[in-house]
Amino acid sequence: MRSPKILIPLLLLVNLVLLAFLMGWIPASSPTSEHQRLQAQIKPEAIRLIQPENLPPVQTQRPTQPTIMDFPPIEAKPTTTKAAPEPEESKAPPVCTQITELNQADADAMLAQARAASSKIKAKLTDNAKPSTWWVRIAPTGSKMAAEKRVAELKEKDISEYFIVQEAGANQYAISLGLFKNETSAQTHLANIKLKGIHDAAIVPRNSPTGVSIELRATPDLMKPLLKELKRKYRNARHTPCK
Repeated sequence: MRSPKILIPLLLLVNLVLLAFLMGWIPASSPTSEHQRLQAQIKPEAIRLIQPENLPPVQTQRPTQPTIMDFPPIEAKPTTTKAAPEPEESKAPPVCTQITELNQADADAMLAQARAASSKIKAKLTDNAKPSTWWVRIAPTGSKMAAEKRVAELKEKDISEYFIVQEAGANQYAISLGLFKNETSAQTHLANIKLKGIHDAAIVPRNSPTGVSIELRATPDLMKPLLKELKRKYRNARHTPCK
């Protein structure tokens, strides 16, 4: 049997531990299992059920549209190239010169040269001479054979003065019936021929070789060099101001 001296301290120790536990000085042990821990966390009195109609509306954020900037259309400007400046025209009034005592060939050559020098030069050809002779003739027949046939008809009409023009040009194969210095003689001869039944003959006035003139009109800056060149080439021509 144990001694009472040992039991007394043991009882005191047990009482002290029990007192400490009751006073909360010693914490209670945690649940030993996961189930016990979950049971300790759940508080049924704190659970509240909410009906769907009582739920607050969900705020949805609309996607933002990208802002489109409305800029005015850019007009493409046409590219322009500056034209080369035209030479200034002379402000001086135009002058007029008449060139006379020309034959037809020289007049035609002068006219072509003036027009080639500048389009601003006005050139006019004038036949201002009086006829020097009057030519009685039958117009060109188109070929030598046709002219010879016509001559045979003249012989039958007792016409002996004639010849066929052979030179190339506007009068080639014309039949000449006479050349007269005055118009009266030409008219008398033509009347006699018609009395013999030749009705296609006619009178053509012929001018003297110096019966052609040219009239030039241009500003002084264009006229001066042109006249200088024409005087050098055609020394017998006469230059006078226009009337």
